[in-house]
Amino acid sequence: MEKNDKKRLEQSMLDVQNRNRRVEHELQLERKWRQKKEAEVASLEQRILLGNSGGERALHLRRSDRFHELVQPLRPPRSNLDGLPPTADAANLLHSWTSFQESLSHIIDTAYVQDSALNVETVPSSFANFVAEVLGPKPNAPMRNPDWVGRPGDSLYSVHVLKAYAAYLLLGEVFLSRFPDFEKSGGLLDQFREDQVLINGPEAVASHEYMGYKSLAQTEHFTNDTLPTKAKEICKKLDSCMSQFSTGNITLHAAGESGSDTYSIERFMNCAKEALMLKLELLLSKPGYLIQWIQPNDKFDARFMDAVANTGPIDPALLGADGQIRETRVSHCIFPALVQYDMSPPHDVQSALLCNKSFVVKERQASEDFQMIGRAVVLLEGAGCNGVVGGLDV
Repeated sequence: MEKNDKKRLEQSMLDVQNRNRRVEHELQLERKWRQKKEAEVASLEQRILLGNSGGERALHLRRSDRFHELVQPLRPPRSNLDGLPPTADAANLLHSWTSFQESLSHIIDTAYVQDSALNVETVPSSFANFVAEVLGPKPNAPMRNPDWVGRPGDSLYSVHVLKAYAAYLLLGEVFLSRFPDFEKSGGLLDQFREDQVLINGPEAVASHEYMGYKSLAQTEHFTNDTLPTKAKEICKKLDSCMSQFSTGNITLHAAGESGSDTYSIERFMNCAKEALMLKLELLLSKPGYLIQWIQPNDKFDARFMDAVANTGPIDPALLGADGQIRETRVSHCIFPALVQYDMSPPHDVQSALLCNKSFVVKERQASEDFQMIGRAVVLLEGAGCNGVVGGLDV
């Protein structure tokens, strides 16, 4: 019995050592990649400064330029560098954030309404609550505002609201949950702590909590069981809430599909997995992060928001020299912003991972201490039926 225990202990220690070596190797590769990207960004920023000072010919910042390759995808195209990610880490997060946004947006790509109008009875309580909480205090807005409901063959403005609703539901399910709760995932984190005690002593356990989460997130159990199980759970809830737009007076379709198709759980699976992995990435980072929904009637601010009309993104060239649209205000927020702030490390590492990072906030908190990672996407007042914003034809 003692021999078997000793063998199991030796094998456990060997497995941990191998895993640590593998993680360290991956970290070294990641450091080299990030150093390379940061050097490229720094080099390009220097070229931009020289170009702006007249020391070099003007540098045209279009989507085809090298900077776009570093921080893609950005939308709409920028006319200046304000708010672009200053580091490779921020560019990495922007890529994950916008990839998740576009993935969700493509699911809800187009919609049509079978009947010419909606009545109050067709709006479920969950949707009315969403309207009251995020889009304003008037739950009956969908029945009176043409931006909400289109007719067959016309521009379908309701798609913006459905995108906002799906984003609101999915982000809430992911970022308000305790995922990834390794404390309750089959004792995985407990086993990691036991291994660390054997190898490095009890004083080293606390300093290895982050590495523990990172290592556990790379295990087959997490990839093949924890992640898909949680994603499927979220998809069921999301599908249940969105199915109200697949019956009765409203039928929602994915682009290119026949009218008989409706949303299924699997359609949301990739979006849910992307959101869960993004949360894990933010949890394991040192800064704090906030997901900020822009409130109705807020003044449009190009530092925090991308403006869209029903016809698509609004050209930044039309925004004016100061990035403002003539005091134009937000009609509603389609997708929230992701902002970063400096966060003092708490004494309890577990608390840092699961409790101290409160991601979701209802109101925008403009501060010089915050760094914009991904702008919010907003529909502007007056950018509804006719595509005119603040007197500008878009």
